[in-house]
Amino acid sequence: MHPEDLLIKIKKPVQEEIRGFESYFAKQLQSPVPLLGLILNRFARNKGKQIRPLVIFLTARMCGNITQKTYVAAAMVELLHIATLVHDDIVDEAYERRNQFSINALWKSKKAVLIGDYLLSRGLLVALENEAPELLQIIARAVSQMSEGELMQYSTSRKNEINIPSYFEVIRKKTASFFSASSECGAASATSDNNLIQKAATLGEWLGMIFQIKDDLFDYQIVNKSGKPSGNDLSNMKFTLPLLYAMEEAGMKKKSALLALARKSEKPLPVFINEFIALYHGFEDTGRKIEELGRQATAFLEDFPDNEARESFAGLIRYLISRSL
Repeated sequence: MHPEDLLIKIKKPVQEEIRGFESYFAKQLQSPVPLLGLILNRFARNKGKQIRPLVIFLTARMCGNITQKTYVAAAMVELLHIATLVHDDIVDEAYERRNQFSINALWKSKKAVLIGDYLLSRGLLVALENEAPELLQIIARAVSQMSEGELMQYSTSRKNEINIPSYFEVIRKKTASFFSASSECGAASATSDNNLIQKAATLGEWLGMIFQIKDDLFDYQIVNKSGKPSGNDLSNMKFTLPLLYAMEEAGMKKKSALLALARKSEKPLPVFINEFIALYHGFEDTGRKIEELGRQATAFLEDFPDNEARESFAGLIRYLISRSL
């Protein structure tokens, strides 16, 4: 089944709730300030796949019943997610997002920072206005971990010696923590069973690891259709899993050895890196790691109630593994 057809099937147990969420979320993207309203409307029109809200609704249905707090959790998470994308594009000096100009490309960095801050504050207010401090606490922990992960990545990128365990710790914090929080919020909105809520958090972390590693695979593709800047990680030499696996296979422990080899090549750096990774099986090893994580996540689903939402969650795992640009 094509990944996008699979995604439609995955949404089936919560499709009515997702439609309701889209209406609820659109109300969160309104402002009487003309410029702000214009920019927020852009987010409403270019909503993307909204994977994290889907995770929240599926987890809630899998663990119990969808409630008003499920909608609150989904809106809060999506607002914070968009805020992080805006800030990421500023930091990375990225001028495209989903095949369109990014916010900082259209309105410059100063306004983009304020937009990101506004979205962040709206996300927090949604939880407070709906008396959901427990959801806010979950998300606050995740945002803290995400910041730690980003700073860890910048710190390790300056070191000559890099390793695969450090990479996994970075993505666990900067990406998997937010997926974990999404799943935990979904469960917390539907049940008071703390054991089940914590299991949902663990399940979300599996999803986040799969999602980020797959994204890192996409970043090594020269022709990038994901709406992210092509070759950006390569030009900045972020050493992600495909390259790390290839370096390990080649017996390289230091970045300087690879960079010295790259300087001797007459090929553009992205081309050289892609060929190096292919030669030393980095793409294949990364694909196998994604499949391994997928099997572990799917097996972990057995700890949850057997229902239609659980089946869809298994489908979501398959979708994140098989999705393409």
